[in-house]
Amino acid sequence: MPLRVAFAGSPSFAASILTQMIGSQYQPVVVFTQPDRPTGRGRRIATTPVKDIALQHAIPIEQPLSLKRGGADLLTEYSPDVFVVVAYGLILPQSVLDTPRLGCVNVHASLLPRWRGAAPIERAYMAGDLETGISIMKMEAGLDTGPVFRRVRLAIDETTSMASLYEDLAKVGGKALMETLSAMETNPGLAPEPQNDELATYAEKITARDRLLHYGRSALINARQINALAERSPVRQTGGNLTFQCLSASVAAGEAAAFSAQSAPGEITRFDDTGLYVECATDTLRISRVRIEGGKGSKLDAKQFHNGYRQAFPLGTILTNPAPS
Repeated sequence: MPLRVAFAGSPSFAASILTQMIGSQYQPVVVFTQPDRPTGRGRRIATTPVKDIALQHAIPIEQPLSLKRGGADLLTEYSPDVFVVVAYGLILPQSVLDTPRLGCVNVHASLLPRWRGAAPIERAYMAGDLETGISIMKMEAGLDTGPVFRRVRLAIDETTSMASLYEDLAKVGGKALMETLSAMETNPGLAPEPQNDELATYAEKITARDRLLHYGRSALINARQINALAERSPVRQTGGNLTFQCLSASVAAGEAAAFSAQSAPGEITRFDDTGLYVECATDTLRISRVRIEGGKGSKLDAKQFHNGYRQAFPLGTILTNPAPS
């Protein structure tokens, strides 16, 4: 008899992995996800991407506010052999961890023990890591401290887009998860490998502070920050009367980088169809994709940005971080 699998997750990354499980021998018997909540300016009630997928496939859904009281009893109703958790957003108490026969398995988007915590993909990118990946971990009470069944590595660099990275990690994560479930089914005593705690680093959650640029740093550090947060919580900048979100950036090369010795950090030294060029302590930052706040909300490439807003950002303008709202 195939394993009975319960699934818990909330964002699009988890929804992608759930989609891969549907139709396989590991299609979940129940999906746990965060409660519906108001969102946006209109405060419309929004469901999670995981709930949307579960509804499409008529999978039973549970949305408790917490698992600390009654979570184990609720999970027991579905008699799972294993509980798969992917970016769920709720803490699993020990009573829940102990409920499934084979325990709880987490799909974590880093190469554990590096980047334990809430934002492993973004922190790896901002740190300039040359690789990231997926770890399939047996959960325990500590924060991402459990032993690991398998790891899958992916190379990254400054040219990697976060959209493609999320997609690639979800794809390899789903495959690695189902390979792990198959191995657990064949060998219920399968023993994962303990982590080396001495090598652990922590991926703190993304906050408003992470959306602030500092032109007293290098263009490379600022470009990594912009690209890392573009999909989740974009960096914002103000010039003149306009505030915009930075969605893609790189370090300028050649002629475009020749202004840095004469210009102040944060100063716009060039603006054309290839991007908005801003001086940093080291090298020049090229911002090549943006979204204007207060406008239609469309994403603009470098040419569209220049054509529509060249008058708003004259050379010599100093970009700053927006005032707190």
